[in-house]
Amino acid sequence: MNKIVTEQPKPLSDRLSHPAFKASAAAAALIYPPFCFFAAEYIHYADQEEFSKFLSARAPVVVFCVAALYLIYAAISLICRRFWPAAVLLGFFVVGGGIADYFKYRLTGEYLYPWDVAQQVGKLPRLLDFVKIPLPPLYLIMGILAVLMALLIGLTRLSVPLKWYIRLPAAALIVFFLVFSVSTPERVEKTLNRSSLYLEDMALQNSNYEQNGLCGAFVINLLSGGISRPDGYYPGLGGEILARYPEKPAEDDFARPDIILVLSESYWDARQLRGVEFFKTGADDADFGYSKDPMEHFDRIASDDGVISGSFYTTGFGGGTARPEFELLTGLTTDGLPSGSVPYQYIKSDFPCHVRDLKDEGYRCVGLHPYLPSFYRRKSVWPLLGFDECLFAGELEDISGIEPLYRGRQISDFTFVEYIKHVLENREEEQPLFVFAVSMENHQPYENKFADEEFTIRAEFEEGRYGESVQNAVLNFTQGLCDADESLARLYEYTKTASRPTMLIWFGDHAPTLGANLSGYVAGGLVDDPSFVSAAERQITQSTPFLVAANFPLADNRVLHMGKGNKVTSYNLLNGALKAAGAPSTPLGGFLADYAACRPDYNIRMGITPEGELKKFVNEHIVITYERLKKIE
Repeated sequence: MNKIVTEQPKPLSDRLSHPAFKASAAAAALIYPPFCFFAAEYIHYADQEEFSKFLSARAPVVVFCVAALYLIYAAISLICRRFWPAAVLLGFFVVGGGIADYFKYRLTGEYLYPWDVAQQVGKLPRLLDFVKIPLPPLYLIMGILAVLMALLIGLTRLSVPLKWYIRLPAAALIVFFLVFSVSTPERVEKTLNRSSLYLEDMALQNSNYEQNGLCGAFVINLLSGGISRPDGYYPGLGGEILARYPEKPAEDDFARPDIILVLSESYWDARQLRGVEFFKTGADDADFGYSKDPMEHFDRIASDDGVISGSFYTTGFGGGTARPEFELLTGLTTDGLPSGSVPYQYIKSDFPCHVRDLKDEGYRCVGLHPYLPSFYRRKSVWPLLGFDECLFAGELEDISGIEPLYRGRQISDFTFVEYIKHVLENREEEQPLFVFAVSMENHQPYENKFADEEFTIRAEFEEGRYGESVQNAVLNFTQGLCDADESLARLYEYTKTASRPTMLIWFGDHAPTLGANLSGYVAGGLVDDPSFVSAAERQITQSTPFLVAANFPLADNRVLHMGKGNKVTSYNLLNGALKAAGAPSTPLGGFLADYAACRPDYNIRMGITPEGELKKFVNEHIVITYERLKKIE
């Protein structure tokens, strides 16, 4: 009997070894570096005309970047013997970087910087939770194509056909060439200038990224060496500036009060948006005209006698909390730092600041933040600023007797207030407390942030003015704003009835992201052209409400005055509040008071051209910051 022989399917490894697959993989390996470059730049520019203009006008930059990627790709392939590790790394960092740049710019108005990668790449899964805007299909296809090409290269096991004693020396030679080319400041400048790239471009990051593309601008920032030396600087100049301002002792009536300093995430006045009204949840048609003001408590408190309130001018927008936070706690400025950098990255040892001044005055300093301790390096840096105790996510939720309530997928502001009260009511020693607390409930993304049952407000939008996604973001943001406002009321009542002298300082760190490309602000009539936000418009987009209240009399000073209408920058708020309480004044505090008297609302984000006396203060502030940070690098 004849046996029927069925042909067994060939193993995948045999099929992938077919010459056609091998040839396809070899072609993919050959074109992979330029593919990654062109994909990243196309996504970065998000406009075919601008992308084409970049390719034609900046050919030396294109050649430089593609050549650099080829050299890195070749070195990794020679070391690993196979091409797939180099493809995976290039795909992840270059194409993935282009996609990250797309999201970051549309959410915050800032591009992707090297320090973003250094600080946040390990937190990628948590950061993805904040990204809700869609990725255009073409960009998604580019990302998928990069993955498929790397997969093809890996599955075919494409390798470098050279013995190890040729591969490794060749890789070492490439690495030496790359390192040598940037081993000194002079070589860095020479290497970049040959390709029409200039370190000076780092001073204006928008034009840097628009002119040099994502990869070119990224390289400039990477090789810039960190903080730029201010013009005319010489060692000791910052000390000479501060020597003009003597230390001043505390006022006779300084009560060494407990100080509650609250950074309320994205606490910004949504009532400024035109064409939208907010209403009480559950109101029937007859009651629909009853307005629920999302900042009713702020307004009520600001109208009380002895309360200081106004606008807080910040260097953040939509994100970047660490920048105004750093300025708030140190009195220094981020104006002279690389745009978008995390200032905490420069702090490596004990640092002089307001927190340490309070610690020297006998305060116990406590920092609270219901999020990851590693975010912005807070767990490492806060103790260097003088905090005696720092409590983050996990530690706060483990506090006995406080059942954490979550709203909008974050620790609620209601629970946040309970944590603050717990610290104040469970002190081990009779000493004044400084509690710095950073909230999290109203963090972006806002689209579909709150569940249906979590809403206590609703909104009516002018027909045709707001798109559906922007309406969703505005409503969800304002719900978080309303929750924060109610928490402010609770803290204010707690402050008024506290047994010890107590001062409450409350402010928003930055305005929120309300859709990509400032779409919420454009729809709300606050910004005309999202590609150019005027100085007048920045008075809204770069400011948030603040107030200072206490259960003892506060005093007018050169930074803050009683009542409404104050203007104060992030580097001067804590300084002004301490002066209002009668605390001792440091030389930096005196300098900042004079700065405020000259112009109370200046920072580099305000679109103001500093001239005359203001320019002098701006430059001196940058010098003081440079000197303090460089001493500890």
